[in-house]
Amino acid sequence: MQTRSVAIRHVVPAVLIWLATPACESSSGLESPELTSGTLTLIIATSGGPGAAHYDVVVDDSIHISASPNDSITVDLGPQHHGFEIRGLGQCTISPSSRKSAGFSFTNEQKVRWFATYVRCPFAPLHGRIVFDGQPANGGFALYSIRSDGTDQWLLLEEESFPLQLGVSEWFVRPQVSPDGRRIASAVLSNLLNIPSPGDSVRQPGIGVISGDSYTVVRLPQLIGSGHDWSPDGNKIVATGAGDGVDLFIENADGSERRRLTADSGNESLPSWSPDGQRIAFVVDECDIAVIDTSGAAKAVIVSQPECETGPAWSPDGNLLAFVRMEEPGPGFPSWHGVLYVVNPDGSGERQVVAPSSANVMSPPTWSPDGKQLAFGTQGTVWVTNVDGTGLRAISGAGNYVPWPDWSR
Repeated sequence: MQTRSVAIRHVVPAVLIWLATPACESSSGLESPELTSGTLTLIIATSGGPGAAHYDVVVDDSIHISASPNDSITVDLGPQHHGFEIRGLGQCTISPSSRKSAGFSFTNEQKVRWFATYVRCPFAPLHGRIVFDGQPANGGFALYSIRSDGTDQWLLLEEESFPLQLGVSEWFVRPQVSPDGRRIASAVLSNLLNIPSPGDSVRQPGIGVISGDSYTVVRLPQLIGSGHDWSPDGNKIVATGAGDGVDLFIENADGSERRRLTADSGNESLPSWSPDGQRIAFVVDECDIAVIDTSGAAKAVIVSQPECETGPAWSPDGNLLAFVRMEEPGPGFPSWHGVLYVVNPDGSGERQVVAPSSANVMSPPTWSPDGKQLAFGTQGTVWVTNVDGTGLRAISGAGNYVPWPDWSR
């Protein structure tokens, strides 16, 4: 066997399909096709964190190619039966494991062989990184992480991470990172259901808690993904579920001991757990912001204006709540517009953070661990601003989608 050329090309990760066909074999009564020269292309799409700096691709036990994550390797080969193997994965794994190696040949009918390999690297811990959902160019949804300065963006999860039966896709959106940075709680979407618009009371198949070390998922099917949050100790999740209307429930992160927190005819959504673990802020009937003790007592509406308020988020010290107000058209913004505010937990001291003409805030805000900055999503973009309104900047695109960022502690 002779190698004519080796080329390594960088490709953007995509939802990948196993494109290779079995190696040519003779069948009873049929003659094997004549072997010929051809081209092998191997795509190594990587998600998670920087678990491996490079991989070693070995072709026919004689060609060794060093490849970086998300590289595409192209090798011209002669008319024999060939094989390849990917080595040097470190803590990363291949899903499914059968994509780690394969045997193949070229024929006159098939002179190009494609193999798509999906490598999953641990993404925990995520301390200080912003995690958000977005739409890749190929469609569907994916989770990403990025530094607050817009550098070092990584694909965490996409449809291929948890493949279901043929023709059924499942995505994880609206991520919330656990306090220890090792798990992500996300709403689950399926192409068997209608995909909701951000802000809707979503009818989704529950919440999935994803381990950043093993990629295993604990499913909380009784909860609805219209906003959810972790308890400060990382043991519980507060989210919405079906009650008299849409109520708040608290459930252990392992899916046990589910407890109803609110019980009335209204609709509650978008809960945020206070840093001291004693209170939960949430949205009432899609327009007012209220606070309730975790015992279910002392419910009080703290922000109620003619416009609708949504997306409360506690500051790390518990002294402020950030939220979004939907305001009527005005100078510089001809349509209804989401405006970012902060307020004291008792409803006093309200002030605007970002001018309406600067950004149309379309997701709940999220605080930096030091409490000095806020991140939020607009159509197709993740933004970061200082709490005093200075330093507004876009840090990442999210496709034709409104990302819901979460700033890990």
